[in-house]
Amino acid sequence: MKMIKSEEINTPNIQDQLPVFHQSWWLDVVAKSSWNYMIESEDENTFGVLPYLVERKFGFRFFGMPSYTPFLGPVIISHEDKKEVKLELIRSLLDQLPRYHMFKQNMIIDEGALKIFEEGGFRLFERVTYKILTEVPEKYLWEKMSTTRRRRIIKGREKLEIREVESAAEFIKIQEKTFLRREIEPPQSLEILEKLVYQSMEQNSGILLIAGLKNDPDDCRAAGFFVWDRFTMYYIAGGYDDSDKRGEAMSFLLWNGILLAKEKNLTFDFEGSMVLGIAEFFRSFGSEASIYYQVVKVKPFLLRLYFLLKGLF
Repeated sequence: MKMIKSEEINTPNIQDQLPVFHQSWWLDVVAKSSWNYMIESEDENTFGVLPYLVERKFGFRFFGMPSYTPFLGPVIISHEDKKEVKLELIRSLLDQLPRYHMFKQNMIIDEGALKIFEEGGFRLFERVTYKILTEVPEKYLWEKMSTTRRRRIIKGREKLEIREVESAAEFIKIQEKTFLRREIEPPQSLEILEKLVYQSMEQNSGILLIAGLKNDPDDCRAAGFFVWDRFTMYYIAGGYDDSDKRGEAMSFLLWNGILLAKEKNLTFDFEGSMVLGIAEFFRSFGSEASIYYQVVKVKPFLLRLYFLLKGLF
């Protein structure tokens, strides 16, 4: 096992096999220079990668989650079904992490690997996202949605059109309006979000869609940002104008995102929420709940401090 700088594995052959959130271009935007990879190789066709973000707070080293990144965690790339080898690679990656005081990452973990984290002293907290498997006829996707959601989409389709745009200006404005309407500050940097939009387009891994009135190219009622890798398209961020009180523009826009995922033969992931209202909105599109985990480990003498700081981490 050795720690490898990102540029040492930043080759298309490896990067293209990783989830988009593990790819170096994404991490360069959301974490700048404060991230690194752990990598362990069984052979040239079987290897494990674990990105981690290093933050220093109050004199302690924290390994946390960067902005707009739904999950990280170990990823095992193998062309063969070597279950025991994969488990050992995960164990090695976790054991060889540099010294830290607190570790906290969201991860997608196979059931067979859960015991490795538990044996390593990590605490696992279930979280839920919502996914749509798109390898079915469009008719089935449509019928699986709630009646209300279909009605909203039909209403939106009557007066709106979907446009792919290259400028993030209107999208950022929509984001600002959304948070202003909720009377809260953006929980994550809009500057980072804007950079992600442009970098994802440059990488041919992202798209920005706008729903606006037909025959009015300057109109923007809703906007959404989507990224993808080899297997999944993710809804990263979106918002709507004050005029879309019934959600017709947002519903129409997300439906088109789902159809784009189907066109690309990708699963659609809402990256959804533990917030009840948002979760119900995502489920109304016919999505299914999918479990992932928040994985936490705190050095014993920091347990009490952890509970004091967890709202800041």
